[in-house]
Amino acid sequence: MGSVYRRPSVVAGLAIVGALCAPSLAHPQTISSAASPTETERATAPAASISPAAAFEQVERHRALLLDVRKRYERKGSPVGLCAHITFFMDGTRDEEFVADVLAAVDGNRNAAIILISKAGVRSAKAQSVLAANGFPNVTSIDGGFQAWVASDLPH
Repeated sequence: MGSVYRRPSVVAGLAIVGALCAPSLAHPQTISSAASPTETERATAPAASISPAAAFEQVERHRALLLDVRKRYERKGSPVGLCAHITFFMDGTRDEEFVADVLAAVDGNRNAAIILISKAGVRSAKAQSVLAANGFPNVTSIDGGFQAWVASDLPH
């Protein structure tokens, strides 16, 4: 058998996409060159998404910034006291502006832990991809978005 070839862009993408929002994971995890990750690597690998309850806990403990990426008119009932608001546009026309605004919100710290929330999690997942592609390794998206947040009986 020959060696397994992994495209560098895929390996880099795996190292960046979806990091767990905690200061202890401020740096992206290293991806093993082995064909499959070890048990230790699986246990410490960054998560691409987070449950509403786990997100709330991270935000309450001041371990992550909760960022609402919905449009202004969609934000009724938002967890206002808990989050910052920066609209993400799905069409990709304002990605540079979005990245710059997020960078300003975290005082230039691309390693800051950021948890994104949108209505159902679709917009926040797309925003997570854009941020990861722009050097933000510690960004997660809330599973099910604000709808799941409300269904979980969390403050809003």
